[in-house]
Amino acid sequence: IVSIVDLRYNSSLLLTMKLSIFAAVLSSTFMVASATTMTGAKPLKSVPKAHAKESKVVAEPFDYIIAGGGLAGCLLANRLSADGTKKVLLLEAGRSDYDNLFIRMPAGILKLFRSVYDWQFESSGEKGCNGRNIFLQRGKVLGGSSCTNVMLHHRGTAKDYDDWCVPGWAAADVLPWFKASEDDTIGLSSDFHSKGGEWTLSQVRYQNPLSKTFLDIGSKILGANDDFNNWSRPQDGVGRFHVSQHNGERQSGAAAFLSPAKHRKNLTVRTGVMVRRINFDDSKTANSVTYDLLGD
Repeated sequence: IVSIVDLRYNSSLLLTMKLSIFAAVLSSTFMVASATTMTGAKPLKSVPKAHAKESKVVAEPFDYIIAGGGLAGCLLANRLSADGTKKVLLLEAGRSDYDNLFIRMPAGILKLFRSVYDWQFESSGEKGCNGRNIFLQRGKVLGGSSCTNVMLHHRGTAKDYDDWCVPGWAAADVLPWFKASEDDTIGLSSDFHSKGGEWTLSQVRYQNPLSKTFLDIGSKILGANDDFNNWSRPQDGVGRFHVSQHNGERQSGAAAFLSPAKHRKNLTVRTGVMVRRINFDDSKTANSVTYDLLGD
């Protein structure tokens, strides 16, 4: 099943749609005896029923199409649908169950690697590793890798952004947006943190005594650092990383941003759909997106 979405290119993250979208059904799709989606997405029990459901979705006009339901995609879905005046479609190749117990539970990370929630990427024959492949876990679920990472909350340094030399992306430009989404439960500097946003910043609730001793000794030698996201000073020093957790649970991008918005009538979320390409017309304007249900 291939859906072709008409739209107008707006930015690398957003696709603004001005025309209705339609579905082109490949006849060979219905010749599949056992219809399954790509690893990670739930299997299709009935291709005709799946097509009927998809046809209903793609028959509607949308103002914004978001390709990819990772952390950025979930944030965009929330913000773009907030005032209720724009219709938004979010397309994600992975699963929908970001509220799975092993995702919510910090220690559940051990169950997520090489699971249906993982794209299971690997590098190819690293020379510096005697030809071995290096495993790279990436989230295959709404919320993306924010559902499967170790929850460390780290923005990088101000210099990282300034060195891009891209208008609108300097450290001073992006900091207000970081702060707007944050809910600091620790009590850090208000120059770099804020309260009231959806994205919770907290300390790991339990600290092993050996870990505490290690950090105490390290800070005496290298200096202490209680906030690696404080851009008024270097990141040198020893300290605990802050984490994206709410009440002791992992807070993924889907839990923080998509969950509060998913019941909005102007937001449609589709999972198990692989965006294959963005199509451009002769003027190099994106005029459609092609995605399918069956995957690779």
